[in-house]
Amino acid sequence: MHTPPPYHSHSAAPKKNHSLTYALLGVAGLCLVLCGVGGYYMFQFGKGFLGSLTPLIGCTMDLEDTRDALVKYAEANGQFPDGPNWQEDVKSYYLELRKASDIQSETKDSPIKIERMNPDGPWGCNLVSEGKPLKTGFAFNKALAGKKLLEVKSPTTTPLVFEVPTVKMNQVLPYAKPTEPALPKIMDESRDWMIGYVMGDIDSEFSSGNGRRKVSVDP
Repeated sequence: MHTPPPYHSHSAAPKKNHSLTYALLGVAGLCLVLCGVGGYYMFQFGKGFLGSLTPLIGCTMDLEDTRDALVKYAEANGQFPDGPNWQEDVKSYYLELRKASDIQSETKDSPIKIERMNPDGPWGCNLVSEGKPLKTGFAFNKALAGKKLLEVKSPTTTPLVFEVPTVKMNQVLPYAKPTEPALPKIMDESRDWMIGYVMGDIDSEFSSGNGRRKVSVDP
C-alpha cells in the first residue's frame, strides 16, 4: 500500500503581507490632500474612512491566520478538528501564525494601530460602524469538521472559516450565503462577509465607485 502524497496547503507558503504598506501609502496621500486643502470636511472624511478600513485589515489578518491554523492542525493530525473545541484545538497554531504575520506586516512599528482579536475569547472581528464598536464572529464550516484534507475536492472554493453576525466561542455552522448586508460600510458602500477558503486568498471585498476593492493580506 502506497503512502498518499503530502497535502500542499496555502499555509506552507511564506506570507508576504503588504496590506499595511498600502494603508500607510493611502494615509500619506490623504495627508498631502489635507495639507493642500486644509479642509475640516476632508479631515473628517479621511478619519472616518481609516476608522472603518484599518479594523477590516486586522480582521482579514485574523481570518487568514485562523484558516491557516485549521489547515496546520489538519496537516499535523490527519484531519480537521471535530468542532466543539476547535478554537482551543488550533490556538497554538494561530498564535504562531499571528506572531509571524504581525512581524511581516510591521504592525508593531506602525503609527496606525491594527487591532487583532482576543485569542482567549470568541474569535471574530473588532470593527467600527458609525463611530461605535461592532463585533462579528468567525465560524468553522460544519461540513469540514473531522474531515481529512485530502477529502476536500475543491479547496480553493470550499469555505473553511467565515465571518458571521453572531459572536460565540467555537462556532461551528454550515456555510450559507448571508442574506443580510455586512457592516460596517466603507464610504457608505457595501462590503462582503469575509470567507477563508481551504486554500487561496481570503474573500474580503467592498464596493468603491463602479467597482470592487479587495482588502488583501497577500502580495
